Amino acid sequence: MMQTSYPPLLPATYGTAAPASPSTWRLSHLLLLVNIVGFLSMVLLGAALYPRAPSPIPRGVFDFDAGVPLALLPTKWAATGVTPYKSQMSRGTCWDFASVGYLEWSYRSEGQRRGWLAPDEYVAFSEQAYGLSVMKLCSGPPDSPQQKNCRIAGDQVWNHSTEGGEVVDLYYLESGLQHQLLPHQVCPYHPLPGNDSDCPGFDAALATNPLLFRVKAVHSFYDDLSVKKRLASTQKVLAFSTPIVTIPRFLPCLGRNDSSHCNPPTACSPCPRSLWPHSCCVPAPTAMKNSGLNLQAEFVHSPEMTFSGGHAMLAVGYNDAFMTQEGHIGGFILKNSWADGPGRHSHSIGYFLHNHSYEDELAVCPNSLNPLNWLSCGNAGIDECLALNGSETLRPLELRRVNRTTTFYLKNSTVSGDAMATLCLWEHDNRTGVATDDCLPPMQWADVTTHLSPWQLRDNDPAQCGFYFMAYETFRRYQIAFHSVKAFDFEVEWHSQSFAAKADSFPGRNYSLLRASTATQVVQHFDGPFPFSTHIEYDGTVWP
Repeated sequence: MMQTSYPPLLPATYGTAAPASPSTWRLSHLLLLVNIVGFLSMVLLGAALYPRAPSPIPRGVFDFDAGVPLALLPTKWAATGVTPYKSQMSRGTCWDFASVGYLEWSYRSEGQRRGWLAPDEYVAFSEQAYGLSVMKLCSGPPDSPQQKNCRIAGDQVWNHSTEGGEVVDLYYLESGLQHQLLPHQVCPYHPLPGNDSDCPGFDAALATNPLLFRVKAVHSFYDDLSVKKRLASTQKVLAFSTPIVTIPRFLPCLGRNDSSHCNPPTACSPCPRSLWPHSCCVPAPTAMKNSGLNLQAEFVHSPEMTFSGGHAMLAVGYNDAFMTQEGHIGGFILKNSWADGPGRHSHSIGYFLHNHSYEDELAVCPNSLNPLNWLSCGNAGIDECLALNGSETLRPLELRRVNRTTTFYLKNSTVSGDAMATLCLWEHDNRTGVATDDCLPPMQWADVTTHLSPWQLRDNDPAQCGFYFMAYETFRRYQIAFHSVKAFDFEVEWHSQSFAAKADSFPGRNYSLLRASTATQVVQHFDGPFPFSTHIEYDGTVWP
C-alpha cells in the first residue's frame, strides 16, 4: 500500500531543542507555586464573602432566600388545594374574591398539613361578610390611619361601598380582620350592586365565630421573574393585581364606496400590522373593542391598548412552555372570579400545565359558547354535517340563530383583518330537508355568539374551571405601560380553634356554620388523551 508523505510543519533546522538550564526550571516551578497560592487565596476569600447556601428545605421546596438560580426552577408548577372558583357577578368586588380565595387556600393548606381536613375537603368563606368587614374597618375621619390606607385612587371601599378595594388590605387591616372572617353559610353573596351591607347573620355569627388568623407580614413583587421564583420557592398561591385594558379594533379605509364611507385623505388612522398592506384605517365601532382577552382565557396586549381599570386574582402557578394564541411562550396561571359566558371562557389548571389533552379539557371545561370549539363539517355538503355526532367529540355541532327555527352547521371559518372572523354556515330546514349556505359578515370572535349559539349548552365545572393565563410578555407590557402589576405573598397563621376537628377543645365556639360550609372538591383525572377511553382487560377470548 502506498503511503503519502507530507512536508514537516517546521523547517528541518528547527530540530530538537537544547535542554533547559537549571535556572529556567527553578523559575518555572516558582511561577507554578505562585499561581497555586493565588488560586487557593481566591477560593478562601470567596467562601468567606459568599458562604455556601444551606441545604434545600424538605419535599423539594426551593429556598427563596438562598438565591436559587432561575435556571434551576421547574419549567412548570401549580399549587395544590386551590378551592373552586366563585363569580363576583356584576359587582366590583374582585379584590374581595381574591382575598377570600387566598384565605381559603391558606386555611385548606394548614388544615391538611395538620391532619384536620381530608385531602378533598375545603371550607368556603363568605365574600359578602368579608367585604362588609373591610368596608366597616375603612370608615372613619378623612385623616384617620384606616382612611389613609383605604383611600386608593379608583377604590370606593373607604366610602361605604365594596365597589373597588385592595387585596393588600388583608395585611393593612389585619388586626381588625383577625376575628371577622366568616363561613359562607353566614350570608351568601349578593350578585347585584347596592347590597354591600346586607348580611343579616353577621353580628350573631361574630359572637361565637371560631375562625381566627393573623397576618405576620406581606411580601410584594413587581416583575415576572420574582413572581415566578416566589411561586416555585414557597409553593404557595399569590394575590395578583393587574390592569384591565381596552384594545381598539380598526377597519381598512378604502374610499367613499366602502362600508365605513370614510375619506382616506381626511379620516386616516394608522393601521395595525394585521391589516397590512393597508395604511389607512378607521376605528371600528365601540362595540367591536376588545376587552384585553381572547377566547381561550388569555390576557392579551397591544400597542394601542388603553387602561380601563384594575383587577385582582390569584396567581396559582406558571408554565414556561405554554404558548398563547398570540404566540407568546410562558406565563402565569391565574384563578379568576369572572363568570363563564359569551366572550369569556375559562380553563382548568391541568390544561394550562399541559397535564391533559384538549379533548380531555372539553370534558370538564367545554366552553360551549366559544366558537373555536364548534365542530366544523366542511364544504362537501349538508350530508356530512348530518352524519356527525357532536356528543362524541364534546363539541357543539347544531347551532341556532335569533328568530330562526332552522338548524345551522358551521361550514368553515376564516380569520382575516384586525382579529376578525368570517363564519360560513349551512342552514338546514328539518321539515323540508332543504339546505342552503351563506356567510356572516366579518366580526370579532367574541361577537359571534350575538348571532349564533349552540342548541345544546354544557356548563363548565366550577370545581375545576375558572382559570386564566397571562403571558410573561403581557405582564411586562402591562407593567411598562401602566406600572400597576403587583403580586403579594402573605404570611398567615391560623389558630387551632379555627378548625372543626378541634371543636372539643373550644366549647365556647359555634362550629355549625363552619361545618355547613365544608364541602368536597372532585378533580377529574384522565387515562390518556381521550376522556371516555380507559384500559380494559381481555381474557383472550371475549371482551367483558
